Amino acid sequence: MKLKRILFVLCSLAVGTAAGAQPLPGAAKMWTKSVSKTAAQQAQKGPRTPLEMARQVVARQKQVYADKKLLNEAINKSLDGFGLDKAIYRSLAQRNSSRIALSKSMLRGQIEAYNKNRAQIKAQLAITPTVKNIDYSKLLDSNARLIFLGEVHYRPSIREEVYRAIEQYRQKHPRKRVYLLTEFMEAEYPNEAPMGFYRNLYLRGKTVVPEQLPLLKKLAKQGVRVRGLEPMRGLEFLAKEFGIKDKTFMQGSVSLVGHEIRNRAWAEKIRQYVQKDPQAVFFVYVGWSHSSYKYADNVPLMLKDIPSQVVQFNLWWKDTMTPAFEDLFTPAFLQDPTAKTVAVLKNKRYRRLLGADVLVHLHE
Repeated sequence: MKLKRILFVLCSLAVGTAAGAQPLPGAAKMWTKSVSKTAAQQAQKGPRTPLEMARQVVARQKQVYADKKLLNEAINKSLDGFGLDKAIYRSLAQRNSSRIALSKSMLRGQIEAYNKNRAQIKAQLAITPTVKNIDYSKLLDSNARLIFLGEVHYRPSIREEVYRAIEQYRQKHPRKRVYLLTEFMEAEYPNEAPMGFYRNLYLRGKTVVPEQLPLLKKLAKQGVRVRGLEPMRGLEFLAKEFGIKDKTFMQGSVSLVGHEIRNRAWAEKIRQYVQKDPQAVFFVYVGWSHSSYKYADNVPLMLKDIPSQVVQFNLWWKDTMTPAFEDLFTPAFLQDPTAKTVAVLKNKRYRRLLGADVLVHLHE
């Protein structure tokens, strides 16, 4: 009886499928017309290869730089993500808006200055348009006490470049003590209860951003002194600064005024590390909006009395507000998806204009 029931169900499904396989004449006609139209559109446009897409982005960005109205709109859009809800943050939102306005003004000024003095500034900018493997031993400043490594978050290719940069520096300077100070790992602050000593090898007793853990462990095992910058129970720290007790201040932590609060805490902690070990070199690995001179209240500016170098890792399509955009993205770079563009400033007087001393752009 059970077998007959199963056979009946299977036969019913077969009949239903056969019936469903024959659409109504009108529906069939509409479907065929839709497919034909889509195919015709694709044939007309042609295949969009990565190179073609890259060229379209570059062409669009050049148009933006040439049109003052479009440029202002692009700058506004690039900074609008740092906004705050005035109903939640009240007085803090007003303070944040002033930081956004200042950063917009800085960006406009940097781009205008580059365009006005392009030939003079470009002469101070050594650009290598196609690089497979970057020789960081030649790029990194041996006299810098602080070497900032600014990144775009969640990108494995950038983490790999960070690792290579530190390793090549250590190979060139084997006798120097090397630290890695990073926002991706918590640190103890004076107003917090101590959690005890921890070993480099295991990064024990600290909270680490998960995707960063393999990189930090790898460097720690090789003798790099890995230390955190973010306050332990960092949300409580920020909540106290913001005067907000619920989770809404998470939005505030990535605003410009949130950056200012966190950057002040980091700068203080970095200075403490430098004073404790005056012969060491400190790599400071953070998001590029914290380390770029294009933003107000950046960490390098807060520590301007300490010899430093700022290296920015960007994705070619991500940070299109770089004043030297047209000069950085050459046909040679666009034609090779494995290439990297490296731009090095010969004269530090322009570091605030370009946001960094060294710009590294990747394809990813």
